[in-house]
Amino acid sequence: MLRLQLGRVSRWCGFCIFHTVFVGLAVCGIASEGIRPVTQGHDAQNDEIEVLYREALDTAPGPQRKERFRRVMLRLEREIADLAPNAGPGMYVNLGNAALQADEVGPAIVAYRHALAMAPNDRQTRDNLKQARELLPEWIRWKNAARDGNSLFFWNRKLAADQVSYLASVLFFVAMVCVSLRARWRFRGIGLMALVFLLVWGILSLSLLPWMKPPNISVVIVDEIVARTADSISSAPCFAQSVPSGAEVIRYEQRGDWVRVEIDRQVAWLPISSLADAP
Repeated sequence: MLRLQLGRVSRWCGFCIFHTVFVGLAVCGIASEGIRPVTQGHDAQNDEIEVLYREALDTAPGPQRKERFRRVMLRLEREIADLAPNAGPGMYVNLGNAALQADEVGPAIVAYRHALAMAPNDRQTRDNLKQARELLPEWIRWKNAARDGNSLFFWNRKLAADQVSYLASVLFFVAMVCVSLRARWRFRGIGLMALVFLLVWGILSLSLLPWMKPPNISVVIVDEIVARTADSISSAPCFAQSVPSGAEVIRYEQRGDWVRVEIDRQVAWLPISSLADAP
């Protein structure tokens, strides 16, 4: 009789644990609904763009070649804007390649960063981004390349803060259910599950702290812009030389037509029209 009761209790506990985990995973799926996998998206360009690209490749080096690649770049930008947010990483890589051939380093870096955010493990994209950065002066090159697309809290780039908070709440609830079951029947497996859920809950909660979030990055997309010490065209320059197109900066507050940024560990102000946001 005792063995029969223990068998029933074990089956009941297994039933509860299974449904608790199932409900938790289902809620996690609901919370992340609408977030497409990073490897999906439209990567095929239309025939017109492909023809323009081939014509540009077949053109001899010189101003005409750059101009043709600039036309390809502008056409790809329109295509991506029309597909947004369904454009795939391949389209951004092609956009970066066209921009780089047109000597538009800033737009090329922006495009590669978008592609890398969507496909963090793509080695070719990383190599292209590295090549674009090497065209910049040493003093202005991005110093945090190792963290691009590979943040410890990578989900902060894919989920909104309220979604992460919701997932953390669900995991905490499931952990507390496991703790209650462990206190009632003292099964070690339930206690281990509770520890795992609490560990994941703690990591998600930690990622919500303001200082744990990845910085806001912008890229200079105009040639030779002067970084100022204040939000005024009449303020003194921050550096002896101008900031070239392609410089990646950490963006802080916006004040009117100016944005406070960090360049080479120094605070400066740049016109907002000279910047493009990047992941």
